[in-house]
Amino acid sequence: MEIAYGTLSGRVCLIVQYPENVGHSPQLLQTFTVHRAMVTRVVLSEKHLISVCNDFNHVRTWAV
Repeated sequence: MEIAYGTLSGRVCLIVQYPENVGHSPQLLQTFTVHRAMVTRVVLSEKHLISVCNDFNHVRTWAV
């Protein structure tokens, strides 16, 4: 399982939980500092991670 979320400081964090670690807490896999304003939306799909910030709806996209 993978979860992505944005922060007030412009970071996008990716958390993972592997099937073999069921019963344990999810782990922070990676943090990206990509925006200068609050992240308002994050979309995680099978192929892309997309984030949008509050500053003129600035968008960043990664292939995953």
